[in-house]
Amino acid sequence: MAIAGIVIVHSPQDQKPLLTILGGMASIFEASPASPEKIAASVEIPAEELTGFLKRLAELPQALDLELVFVNYEDDLDENGFIPTPPEAKKYD
Repeated sequence: MAIAGIVIVHSPQDQKPLLTILGGMASIFEASPASPEKIAASVEIPAEELTGFLKRLAELPQALDLELVFVNYEDDLDENGFIPTPPEAKKYD
């Protein structure tokens, strides 16, 4: 599981609709206004789904920008303290 803190930048008139959209997403466990143009949100999602989820959030019509504040992958570390490379990741020789 990955836990991430994000900030979504938006136009002031889009704050209420965007909060409604975020409130309907299972992976968002908290979202609140940080300023008239920003919403701070916490995300909890399987690590392998995080990148795609953040891309979908950034593509919302109301989102002008998405800022990743922090990510915690602690639960996904293997016995050596590393995060396994996802199978779809590019491999370089």
